[in-house]
Amino acid sequence: MKLRRDPHNSGHYTIEACSISQYEAHLRAILDLPLPPTSTTLSTPAIVLNILGTNSSDSYLSACKKALHLPGAHIHLYGKSESRKGRKMGHITFTARTMTECESLLDQCLDTKQGGRRTSEVAVIMGSDSDLPVMAAGCQILEDFGVVPDVTVVSAHRTPERMVEFAKSAILRGVKVIIAGAGGIPPLQRLFTDLKELRIYLGW
Repeated sequence: MKLRRDPHNSGHYTIEACSISQYEAHLRAILDLPLPPTSTTLSTPAIVLNILGTNSSDSYLSACKKALHLPGAHIHLYGKSESRKGRKMGHITFTARTMTECESLLDQCLDTKQGGRRTSEVAVIMGSDSDLPVMAAGCQILEDFGVVPDVTVVSAHRTPERMVEFAKSAILRGVKVIIAGAGGIPPLQRLFTDLKELRIYLGW
């Protein structure tokens, strides 16, 4: 398990989706204040969309402007003075009654047809979006060969239920190859032991 002394960006969903955010939980731990065991348990389904900079200085704001019209969309901009390609400028958290409704909000924000997002036979997963700079190079190689992978963050120790759901639904979604980095490696080895239909490449 990876231990950190500060809140982690993969836990930003806790701001809206849990009774106590990771920031308050961090302060409670430091100050030796009570921290109920279920305080960071999801109280509502949630999806976090990272807002990344591009070659255009303000293009990252387009998703934020769309999100302003969506109920359940919570925009967080980090106030960084300079936008660069791949730099994380903020995030949007979508909350709703069900995960399907969250996905619908995400679709609307990204201008993709509901229920019609591209599915790829290759999935790339990592334990945290802080791993993205390393994994991105491999994703670019795949795209150079005409393979556009589905890339997602799924943590075995922060979101174990999502890891299990991802594993069980992979074949049904048409995934044939999974490339896993960081914390996803040991759990995938256990979860996919008997699934001969999948090819799994561990590490990057």
